[in-house]
Formats: sequence, structure tokens, C-alpha cells
Amino acid sequence: MSQGQGQGRGQEYKGVLFDIGGVLLASPLTVIQGYSRSLGLPGDYLNVLITALGHDSAWARFERGELDLWSFYTVWGDELSDTTRGRVAYSAWARKRGREPEEVPQRVRVDARELFGMMMRQAGTYDPYILQAVKSLRRLGKHRVVAVTNNYTAAYDEVLSAALSGDVRSQQEIDFLGWSHGPAPPSMRALFDDFVDSSEAGVRKPERAIFDIALARNGLKARECVFLDDIGENLKTVRGLGVRTVQVKVGGTREAVRELEEILGMRLLDEDGEGAKARL
Repeated sequence: MSQGQGQGRGQEYKGVLFDIGGVLLASPLTVIQGYSRSLGLPGDYLNVLITALGHDSAWARFERGELDLWSFYTVWGDELSDTTRGRVAYSAWARKRGREPEEVPQRVRVDARELFGMMMRQAGTYDPYILQAVKSLRRLGKHRVVAVTNNYTAAYDEVLSAALSGDVRSQQEIDFLGWSHGPAPPSMRALFDDFVDSSEAGVRKPERAIFDIALARNGLKARECVFLDDIGENLKTVRGLGVRTVQVKVGGTREAVRELEEILGMRLLDEDGEGAKARL
């Protein structure tokens, strides 16, 4: 469902902003759910805890480029293994939704490296509908097409530098994570007019500052843009700036692109879901 500042169909939007994970690439949420269940935890438990840990968590600091990879593994693993905090967050989340919380083990040890590796190796799968929408927008040339992503390029650059200097452990880690071309490879960046990476910018979604950077770098005003993301909190921030938003639900990328087509008044997919050129 799109939300925004009252622009109608045919509004002269100048920019389309895309999230990466959960939009252009497969959502990591399903991987985290599966790993959570493998530890005997409720499927939603780890995703809930990651969110509850908030702005100063290892995950958030890693996405801002404040932690190297090895430190991230240690601190994040400790945070996710804290069942006292996790049980409180999960129980509150479940009850808010009218559910009875599932049982949470007293002790659990989360292997942050294993979980992150699973997430990264799965993340190379492009969503066909979003990919075609991005390509169609670039080909048509009527909008500035920008990625705004919480990412880990700063950590990759450090590990790559060590690997190139002959550090075997770093090269093995690149292979383990499936980072032969990094978490945001050149081929992905080339899909966009601009690629705003949180670890390079030093700020992350849902912080307003990363959107301010994206708009300023591309000469855009908030009311001139549409933003697609799968996380409601990220969308809430940009709606407050005046950006039109489309929430991309798991399994709902085609519907999200159809919604974007309606907002822009442009056809981006043909009847089979492939890229198209004609205006609606």
C-alpha cells in the first residue's frame, strides 16, 4: 500500500528510490526465521530481537561502518544469545499482535558468523520484478533511480585489503560469505544512477540523515520522490519528509511494481512481468 503527501496519478516525480535487501534482493528475514527455528526458538524471535536491540546494536553499528567484521561477529553473537532481553522483546511483540508467545529456551548460543554467512549467500538472488522495474526506469530516463541501502561495504573493503595483502583468514571469509565481488558488487551499483550505502555514509535507515544525503546528492526534493522498502519504520521516516512510499511485502514484489506503475503513470512490466517501454 502506498502512502504519501497527496500526489495523484501522473504527478511529475523526478526520483525513484529503492531499498536493496527485501526489495531488489531476496529478503534476509526468511533466512533469519529458519535459523531461529533451527535453534529451537520461535521463527520470529531473532528478527524481533534484532529490531529491539535498536540504534546502538552491533547490527546497526556494523551497517554504519563502526565495527569491523570480526568484532561484529563477537558482539552480535553475544547480543542475540541474550535470552533474557530476547524473551521480553519477543513476548511484548507477540502480545501486541494478540498472540500467545511461544516458549523460548533458557539458554541459546547464536553463531553470528554462521547466521550472517547464510544471509549473505542467499542475498545474491535478484527479484525479477524489481530488477526489471529498475532497468525499465533507467532505460526510459525520466527519473533519477537511486538505491538507499543499509549495507556493509566498509567492512568488506577492510577484509578485502587484508586478503590482498596475503591474509589467508580474510580470503577464506570472503569465500564463506559469497563476497567475491562484495556485498554491493559493481554490477549491482551500475543498475542505479546513485548508490547510497549506509556503511560508506556513516548513517543508516531509518535515520533521516541517510535520506537527506540521497536527496542532496541527486538534486531531488522529497515531494518529487517515491521510495520502495520492505521495512515500515524506514518508510515512516521518509513519509515524514514528504516522500511517497510503497511497502514491499514478502512475496509481493510484483504487486509493489504495479503500484509504482500506477503512481508514475508508466508501464514498467509487460503482461508476463518483463520490462516494457510504454506509458499507461
